[in-house]
Amino acid sequence: MYKKILSSTILALALSVSAIADGYLDRGGDSIVRQGSLQSNTKKLVINQKNIRIVVSYPRVVEAREYFTIKATMTNNNSYARMGGLTLSFPQMTSVAGETTYNTFDSIKGYPPYSKIYNKHRGRAKRSKYYMIEGWERKWSDGVRKTMKLRLRAPNATGNFYVNVRGVLHFGSKHDRYEVTIPRNGVEDQQGYSVKDFAIKIVD
Repeated sequence: MYKKILSSTILALALSVSAIADGYLDRGGDSIVRQGSLQSNTKKLVINQKNIRIVVSYPRVVEAREYFTIKATMTNNNSYARMGGLTLSFPQMTSVAGETTYNTFDSIKGYPPYSKIYNKHRGRAKRSKYYMIEGWERKWSDGVRKTMKLRLRAPNATGNFYVNVRGVLHFGSKHDRYEVTIPRNGVEDQQGYSVKDFAIKIVD
């Protein structure tokens, strides 16, 4: 489905974290978050469909330009899959500064804008519009859970920082392959697949 290259732990190209060049696409919007008290605030997003379970842990609130952690796991409770992946995408971002602090996927890769990525509706590759990260696994057995933990830096802006989540498994033989994706429905990402999203509030 995607070109699978084992990347280094750095998920983004070297970039400035200044107000001009932090990769943020949504500057000047109306959805500004009023500064409030920061508190212990871990949240979870759970998608449990088609015998595939995704759990993402993330903070409710972070300060601009501060580092935060997203932990994402995906479990195959279906049957043996030829391959599969867990994708996080950032529709407001051209790039995300950070690193992988823990990973059990065969490979993990960041895709900046203009990367060639598969599009469901076209049935072939097209250029990406915003940043995404994908963990990819070959020969994914039943009952096996895969995890990625990302340490990312918030953009130098206030407001809601959105993240899209989806998963896919490929089943069948080499010449009779089919894919199962979750979530079942929702808004579509840049590849034409349904996603669930969550928001992290960024404050001064």
